[in-house]
Amino acid sequence: MAYIDESGDEGFVFADPPEHASSEWFILSALAVPGATEIAALRQIDAVMKPIERARGSIIHFHKLNHDQRVAMCTAIGESGATLVSILIDKWRLNNAWLQHGYNLYFYATRYLLERISWLARDTHIGNAPIDPVKLVFSNRSKMSYDDLRAYVTKLLARETSIY
Repeated sequence: MAYIDESGDEGFVFADPPEHASSEWFILSALAVPGATEIAALRQIDAVMKPIERARGSIIHFHKLNHDQRVAMCTAIGESGATLVSILIDKWRLNNAWLQHGYNLYFYATRYLLERISWLARDTHIGNAPIDPVKLVFSNRSKMSYDDLRAYVTKLLARETSIY
């Protein structure tokens, strides 16, 4: 199972602080949890997350946590057996106008994230049995079409890529 979420935004309007503008980075990450240990791993992470969520009264955003809460979250993830896979894109360096339209930047990052998730599944697989498919759980993005995302992933899988 791979739980996928992003940080940053897909905008390309940059300004010096204190002006409000787009983030300089777009990050797409997956918490990859092996199927055999998924329940135990998620319980271990939840044991740290739930009290923080209750205390804050909302969903956790890492940048809003204090130092001790961040350490607790990172420790729980590290000890859970899950693997964090991230794609970081420095938007300042992008010179491709296509990536600046619609959800193309998100889809572009998705391709690279899926490659790395598939490599992780391949490299941690034991035995001669076929590799189980990885179930992908994307965060809720209210304005993005998940049908478009599925179509994009289907197109990727039909092309020559590094997705294993």
